[in-house]
Amino acid sequence: MPTLGGHSGGGSPGPSPIPTPTPSPLPPGVTPAPTASPSPTPTPVYSIAPTSLPAGPKIYVANHGKEGTSPSVTIFAVAASGDVAPLATLTGSHTNMQQIQFPGVDSAGNLFLSDAGSASNATSGFVAIFGPTGQSGNQPPASSIANLANPEGIAFDSGGNVYVAVAGEILVYPPNPTATSAPIRTLRGDITSGEDIYGLAIDTSNRLYVAESDEVEVYAAGASGSAAPIQEFDLPSDPASGLDSCLSVAVDSSADIYCANFNNSTITEYAAGSTGTSVTPMLAASDLSKTSIDEPFGIFIDNSNSVYVANYGNSSVAVFATNGALAAGTATRLISGTTTGLNFPYGIFVR
Repeated sequence: MPTLGGHSGGGSPGPSPIPTPTPSPLPPGVTPAPTASPSPTPTPVYSIAPTSLPAGPKIYVANHGKEGTSPSVTIFAVAASGDVAPLATLTGSHTNMQQIQFPGVDSAGNLFLSDAGSASNATSGFVAIFGPTGQSGNQPPASSIANLANPEGIAFDSGGNVYVAVAGEILVYPPNPTATSAPIRTLRGDITSGEDIYGLAIDTSNRLYVAESDEVEVYAAGASGSAAPIQEFDLPSDPASGLDSCLSVAVDSSADIYCANFNNSTITEYAAGSTGTSVTPMLAASDLSKTSIDEPFGIFIDNSNSVYVANYGNSSVAVFATNGALAAGTATRLISGTTTGLNFPYGIFVR
């Protein structure tokens, strides 16, 4: 076979090689122009196709995970039951998830996710914000509120203001906050400086409910600074209260207060206006064989008074369609199983 610039055997010679031109010498005193460096290869910008979730209310679960597993947010249809696949799962390195705590969703469908950040840096916490079409796959957040000290509970008032519980105080941001948004007010109230605050809830009158593990405090709408709580009750670990480590709080349409008690695996309900010490609950749901409640971390009550419980202990979500179902101690529905992607859940939000 002919080869370029020569021939093989008896075949015809190939084409002659093209001579390399010799550059002409430069005149005396002329400096050669510098050789241009090749342009660097641009770093690719990560992007993912936007994904729209089905319309209607959904269940958002923040899966904290354990060592060796990745944190994630799993999103379910509000009527989900059994070992069912989520509508979407948000996870991966581009999400920036480290130690996620509580989810929250505003009226525009933006997902807010509190994250404690690095365990070695007390103020590396942040709240990541994912737009309505950016809540599936390995999606980077659209924005984030950074430099927070152990952010946990997230809640929204009727005006769209965003409440974030951090160590020792509650920060209130305007609607649709960005990375440069400053709090419009700060509430320290009766909270001990540096104390960890867990779940938050806001009722239809914009009163704020704060879970502090061993007590619940209630603040008037618009409270700021060192305003005293309008209602406060302690949750001692004793048989009368049936409580032990309230990590999340919820409120129903009658302003009754519900606590998710992690250490003794109970959900307890208190009458509206309860105050003082050793308050006896109206009910305490705890029978694991019927309720499936096991180390509950998150609790949420929707507009129809259905109660949603995120169980860290057995990686499940128990749903009680009515207060009566909770009082009877029987879960109406249970989301559980390997297909669900639930992985040691913390907070839960329904919208």
